[in-house]
Amino acid sequence: MLKKELLELINEVEEDSEIDEIILNNGFAKPLDINGFNELLSSNKEIQSLVDGKVTKGIESFKKKSMPKLVEAEILKRTGETETPEA
Repeated sequence: MLKKELLELINEVEEDSEIDEIILNNGFAKPLDINGFNELLSSNKEIQSLVDGKVTKGIESFKKKSMPKLVEAEILKRTGETETPEA
């Protein structure tokens, strides 16, 4: 797009209009797809840190809430018992 085309586009926009749709619809910004997210994740340390923190929190939550039940169910399945003995 030429500068004059961009200026014409900007002049057509009302003063109190949102420009997000104009930016997206004219190819200035592209919606984030999975490939774009992966590129962003690999290049941005802050986003990597945020995602790592969320994953770590999810793993810890799984360990506390779900894993004991799964372990107990597997023990019961392998031993043929109806209950695990309390320690």
